[in-house]
Amino acid sequence: MQKHGPVFSAFQVPNDIALPLETLADEGVNSYNSGNWRGAINYLEKALINYRMSQHIQSACGAQCKVADISKDVGMNFDGNPDLKYVGDLLAEAYCIKLCKEEHPFGMTNLDPPKQEVIDEFETRKIYDYLQFAYFQENQIKKASQAAQTFYNFNLNDEHAMDNLNYYKSLPELNSTSAFKDLEAPQFHELFLEGVKSYEKGNHEVAVNTIERTLENYFREFNDCESLCFQPVEQTNFYRFYKAMAQQLIAKLECSLKCEQKISPVIEGEKLQNFIARCFSYLQFSYHKLGDWGMAIPAAASALLLDPESEIADSNMKYFREQGEKLGYDSPLTYNPRSDALKYHEHVSMLSELVAKGQWIINHEDEDYVQEDLNVDGDIFSTITDKIVKKIEERLTKEITI
Repeated sequence: MQKHGPVFSAFQVPNDIALPLETLADEGVNSYNSGNWRGAINYLEKALINYRMSQHIQSACGAQCKVADISKDVGMNFDGNPDLKYVGDLLAEAYCIKLCKEEHPFGMTNLDPPKQEVIDEFETRKIYDYLQFAYFQENQIKKASQAAQTFYNFNLNDEHAMDNLNYYKSLPELNSTSAFKDLEAPQFHELFLEGVKSYEKGNHEVAVNTIERTLENYFREFNDCESLCFQPVEQTNFYRFYKAMAQQLIAKLECSLKCEQKISPVIEGEKLQNFIARCFSYLQFSYHKLGDWGMAIPAAASALLLDPESEIADSNMKYFREQGEKLGYDSPLTYNPRSDALKYHEHVSMLSELVAKGQWIINHEDEDYVQEDLNVDGDIFSTITDKIVKKIEERLTKEITI
C-alpha cells in the first residue's frame, strides 16, 4: 500500500509559535508601526518560524500526495472518461494534502489560510525589511545587515533596499561574509560558491564533487518549490469546477515555471541566469582537466542543451566532438546530455508547452461544448468527493503516526 503522507515524529510546538501566521505577522507589524522594536522582533521572528514550518509541511505532504489515484482510493473505474479521472485525481490530491497537514502536530495552526497580502509579505521577504530596521534600532547590527541582505536579494531593483545594504557594508565592524548572509538562501547556493572557488583555484577534483552536490540539492529544491505551488480548487458546480480546475492547473504550472528564477542564486547583485547550464559548464571543464572525457562530454552536451544560445557551450561541444573522435569516443551516445539534465529540460519544456496550451483552451473553449462532451451525472461528483474523504482519511489514520 502506498503512503499518501509523510510519517511525522512526535514533538511539541511552542504555544507562541503555534499561533496562526496571520496573528503573529499582524502583531509584529503593529509593534513595528508603534515603535515597539523588541515586540516587532519577537513576533516577526516567530512568524518566520511559523511560515517555514508551514512551507515544510506543504512541501512534504505535496510530494507524498502526488501519488494520489482516484481509481485506487474509491474503487471506481474511470475507463473511457479521462476528464473525470483527472478531476478525481485532483480532488484526491487536495484531500490527501489537507488531511496530511491536519495529522501533523503543527498542521492545525494554519488550517484557515492567511490573507494573500500576509502571504505576500513573506514571499517578497518584506518581513525582513521590517526586521532589519527593528534590529538596527535595538543595536543588533549583524542581524540587521543579514536581514537587509536577505530582503535585497529578492528585491534587486529596490533602491531603498540597496541604500540600506550599502550603509551596512560601510560599517567597519561588519567585515565578514557571514554579516551579509542571505537567510533564505537554499543550501546549494553556498555549495555552488564553494565549487566555483575551487574551480578558480584549479582544484578541479573538489570543484567536481561540490558542483555535483550543488546539482543534487538544486533539483531537490526545485521539486520542493513545485510542491508549494499546489492550491486546492474550491468545490462548486461540476461544470464550473472543470473550468476552475483548468485555471488552477495553469496557475500551478506557471508557478512551477518561476521556480528556476526564484531559487537561483544572486551573485554580486545580479540574479544568475541559466544556473544549471552554468553548473554543467564548470563540470565539463573540470572533468576535462581531470582527464575524464567520459564525464566531460555529457556535461558539455548538457550545458548546450540547457543554454542553446551560448556560443561558449556550442564551441566547447564542437571541440569535444573533434577531439573525442581522435581519442576513440566514436559512439553517438557519448555525445548525449546527461540523464539529469535531459529530465530537467524535458520537464521545464513540458511546463511551458502545457501553460501555452492551457491558456489557449481557456480562452477559446466553449463551456456548452465542454458540458456536452463530458456528459457526467452531477451526482457522481458528490459521490466521488464523499468517497475520497472517507478512503483517504482511513488511509492517513492508519499510516501516519504522531
